[in-house]
Amino acid sequence: MFDEDDDKEPFLLVLGVLAGVLAIVSWWFLDGRSDDGPVAAEPVVESPETTVEGEPTLTASDVTITLGADAITLDGVVPDAATSEAMEAKAVEVFGEGNVVNNLTIDDTTTTAGGTVTIVGTVGGESSRERVVDAFAPLATGAGYEVDDQIQVNEVVPSAVVMAIDGDTVTLTGAVPDEGTKGELNGLASTIFGAENVTDELTIDPNTTTEGGSVTIEGEIAGQGNADRIRNGVAAGLTGGSYAIDDQSTVGESTVTVELNDLFSLDPIEFDSNSAAIRPSEEDTLNRAAEILLANPDVSLEVQGHTDSTGPADGNLVLSQTRADSVRAYLVGQGVAEGQLTAVGYGESQLLIEPDDTPEAQQSNRRIVFIETN
Repeated sequence: MFDEDDDKEPFLLVLGVLAGVLAIVSWWFLDGRSDDGPVAAEPVVESPETTVEGEPTLTASDVTITLGADAITLDGVVPDAATSEAMEAKAVEVFGEGNVVNNLTIDDTTTTAGGTVTIVGTVGGESSRERVVDAFAPLATGAGYEVDDQIQVNEVVPSAVVMAIDGDTVTLTGAVPDEGTKGELNGLASTIFGAENVTDELTIDPNTTTEGGSVTIEGEIAGQGNADRIRNGVAAGLTGGSYAIDDQSTVGESTVTVELNDLFSLDPIEFDSNSAAIRPSEEDTLNRAAEILLANPDVSLEVQGHTDSTGPADGNLVLSQTRADSVRAYLVGQGVAEGQLTAVGYGESQLLIEPDDTPEAQQSNRRIVFIETN
């Protein structure tokens, strides 16, 4: 028989081993350790804010449009290139190419929804403010922006422009409200006079307006035809605008008529008494006149015949007409286009010297004169 204490020893041994195993397992779980060493803790990743599950929150895009004297500047952040390009295109449409500075940056974590387009700066007149706001508001609100109009409006005065003509050139002076108006006036002057003959001294003043403004034409214009061309060109170019035309120009002789009349003054055409036949001695003068006309085919002229007051007035009128016809026929025979010349006799109705009771006075009154008609 075994002793009772001897039977308990194996049992106690098993309990001790189990207790040890439990202690080791508990330590392993509670202390974060394994047989391979410590287990690294998982990093904590903060999830971005979301408006829709899985999508990051977008911040509102804000744009500032600054109106300057010579340019418009776009600042702020937009969500994409398309929005930036649309803003710039609208600015160019309103203020003209080369007058827009685009400083917008692109951030795809922004959205136009709930954003603000703020317009700041100073303009001359309520109509200018409305023009800017009306241009940008549909684009901005259509994209989800709100428009904050902070434009300052100054009192304006009508723009006054002067076209000063000197021969073949013109100088533009005065103040205009913006680059666009300046460009339009320059383009008009260039069309009429040629770009190389235009001097631009226009200044830009935002406190001026074309409404009630004026364009004054000054100086002497060579020839009636040239005067009509310039006056009609200015009127046509300003059609539909707010400028009124103040024509203070005068009409002088054209370059062609000056040359011809100087020629005929130095070498007058002389006719035999009561005759309209061209003398051979006059042909050299007429040949030089033909050269001038052939070099200026676009200039239409009236060949005027004049007589002195001796003899019946009716007879002098007929004689002056036949002499003018003879000069025209000779010039046409030298190659001058028939449509370029018109012959008109004035008889004794336009005497240069009165009374013409001396041979010298009568000689001066018997003359051929050229007047431009186009």
